[in-house]
Amino acid sequence: MGNFVAMPKLGMTMTEGKIIRWLAQEGAQVEKGDYIFETETDKTSLEVDSLYSGTLLKIYYGEGSTVPVNEPVAFIGAEGEEIPERPAPQEPAKQAEKAKEIPVVTETPKPKPANKTGKTERPAGNFDFDLIVVGAGPGGYVAAIRAAQLGAKVAVVEKDSVGGTCLNRGCIPTKAYYASAKRYEDMKRAEEFGLKGDHIGFSWQAIRARKNEIVSKLVAGVAGLLKKNSITLLKGNASVKHPNEVLVDEKAYTCAYILLATGAKPASVLKTQVKPMNTNDVLDLEALPESMVIIGGGVIGCEMAGIMNSFGVEVTIVELLPQILPMTDEEVAAELHRKMEAKGVRILTGTTCEDITQENKDYIVRLSNGETIRCNAVLEAVGRKPETGAVEGLKLERNRKGYVVVDDMMRTSADYIYAIGDINGKFQLAHAASVQGILAAEHMFADRQDTEDQAIPSCIFTDLEIAYIGLTEAQAREKGLPVRTFKFPYSANGKALTLGETEGFVKVITDERWGEILGVHIIGAEASSLIEEAVMAMRCEATAQAAGSTIHAHPTLSETLMEAFLGASSGAIHF
Repeated sequence: MGNFVAMPKLGMTMTEGKIIRWLAQEGAQVEKGDYIFETETDKTSLEVDSLYSGTLLKIYYGEGSTVPVNEPVAFIGAEGEEIPERPAPQEPAKQAEKAKEIPVVTETPKPKPANKTGKTERPAGNFDFDLIVVGAGPGGYVAAIRAAQLGAKVAVVEKDSVGGTCLNRGCIPTKAYYASAKRYEDMKRAEEFGLKGDHIGFSWQAIRARKNEIVSKLVAGVAGLLKKNSITLLKGNASVKHPNEVLVDEKAYTCAYILLATGAKPASVLKTQVKPMNTNDVLDLEALPESMVIIGGGVIGCEMAGIMNSFGVEVTIVELLPQILPMTDEEVAAELHRKMEAKGVRILTGTTCEDITQENKDYIVRLSNGETIRCNAVLEAVGRKPETGAVEGLKLERNRKGYVVVDDMMRTSADYIYAIGDINGKFQLAHAASVQGILAAEHMFADRQDTEDQAIPSCIFTDLEIAYIGLTEAQAREKGLPVRTFKFPYSANGKALTLGETEGFVKVITDERWGEILGVHIIGAEASSLIEEAVMAMRCEATAQAAGSTIHAHPTLSETLMEAFLGASSGAIHF
């Protein structure tokens, strides 16, 4: 029995393809994997290989035809087999549903405020500013700069230091600590490289001072960027009660548009007698404790566990769910779990904290498994919640978790008010906030109407770096996709061996029908830098075969990606 050859979905945004030329003609014998026609999408042109072996009995669409995704273009079968008629095209609604892109999995749903279509007309009247941005984090200050570049008169309100959570209490401080911890671990391994050193040690005070110096330098840099772009910085607490007015410590400023970029703050779910420190507090410890219990095995919990462990702190992670880093691919989480336990971090999954009490300087942590742990410090790292204090006077539409609902252009349910970054709950990532900020600014001042739902990469700086983009294997299988996966280990890469970084792997997940890259997951050295190749490959809608056959320099860690892409398509060479 023969098989229809369909127009493949070669990328997340592809809905149709144009047949440029046929590489095989009717009556030709083809083998599985042979290229049979070349197609052009809105972004690229690719040769499409056959999923079947047999005779090319019928070509339904000629060269130059534009064909919807999943529509049969040819029929392959046995010589002499009856050739079926091409199936009738699907109803547009069904076709659109079938061809729709694979959505990026987010923590919250994506509702749209009512009555928000097309361009937002600028309100009539004279205002102090065209735009007031509330919050100078990586979403807010980037949006302010883009708006200023487009000719807007812009002000930014910030109650703290510019740079937001990322720069002052998140990404940058933790990465500064991570870098010190990594250098210290490398020093302890010096003899592996034929090196000797005496009296290897560290100063927590010096490490903390370095972190503060880096933060101060970057804060000054952001302030300089605002000044360079003639953006007014208003220091104080903002309050928004009307769509075109912002109060800053009770002084009123009028504006055509308001952009909310207030970020998020540490969440707390524990109802214990003694409250633990939060993820802000832990970044300014004056001295390291001898032991620490971390409630929460997410990104911040695992990052801090690795840092504390490197500097000799006895660490226990308590995680409610069956695995740490529940948003990552299961195999990646399992590899990190193994690594952390090998280094001495104790990990208790499927466990909750029932109570915390204090005896002198010690904390007593009682767990749901019946165990009691005595330690010197307790950190609650269970995520973040939106910082909405500045807009409590507004009746903005919220979702069930309290995040401000926005449409595709970042508009809220209130006229002339936009919301980006952590406050809208789409992605709690600095780079996502920046992209949203640019989108909102261009919608206000450049009449931008198009959006591109790019997959967004994530990076985690743990004992083994983690970076990923797209779907996990479990997510792909839940969608019913025919999945093909391949893992290439760092231990098979020459550069990794020279660096002494042989732990970890690159995992590629594809749609086995046409090689579409569904997800890439890296755990190992320099994962945060390597992931950008996968980001670009997915955005350009390259197949795994195309990405893997691209020439990579040798010897480099990037060859792990090359081999993983090849392994998920035509076959890896070195494993």
